Amino acid sequence: MYLVYEIPRRTSPWSSVQQAVRYYDYERALNLAKSIVREHPEDYYGHEYLGYIYLQMGNLNQAELEYSRAYERAPPERVKSELEEVRRRLERQSRVQPSATPKPWP
Repeated sequence: MYLVYEIPRRTSPWSSVQQAVRYYDYERALNLAKSIVREHPEDYYGHEYLGYIYLQMGNLNQAELEYSRAYERAPPERVKSELEEVRRRLERQSRVQPSATPKPWP
């Protein structure tokens, strides 16, 4: 007979978010990340991670917003480059979007 016990481990609140992202469950990751950010709104990492999740979901506007929030709180170079990349994508997307007005038939 073996006596098994677990030593309590200190885990990051982000581990559940990371696991959801690994399984491409972005809706779950988004909900978990939002709840963490509500508790720590001034932490740049939370906004950076939300930006990443929104980017993976294809929501460039929200990604830009969250990366901007991260950049305002702690502007490490990596956040700046992510924000610039999202802005480039938004610019390309706005140039490629077809007009909503149908063209008349010749």
